[in-house]
Amino acid sequence: AKMADGKEKAVPTPLWKTMAASTVSGMVARIPMHPIDTIKAKLQVQVKGQYSSLLEVTRKTFRTGGISAFYAGFPTAFFGSAPASC
Repeated sequence: AKMADGKEKAVPTPLWKTMAASTVSGMVARIPMHPIDTIKAKLQVQVKGQYSSLLEVTRKTFRTGGISAFYAGFPTAFFGSAPASC
């Protein structure tokens, strides 16, 4: 909307659009972050000496389950991230 002096007037974004954008961005961000969170969780709950490095936990996870092992529990985290993003 233009004002009398020709400048553009800021139009507030509707709440539902802000919430929808926030929800979608949170869910999309979950896709590349989930494997990193999986590795972090494995390092946090390891039996003493089970893994010696970040690279080792990554290799062992991939060897035992392939790419899908990095996405264990993904649906719950994916849909659970939606309301947390709003």
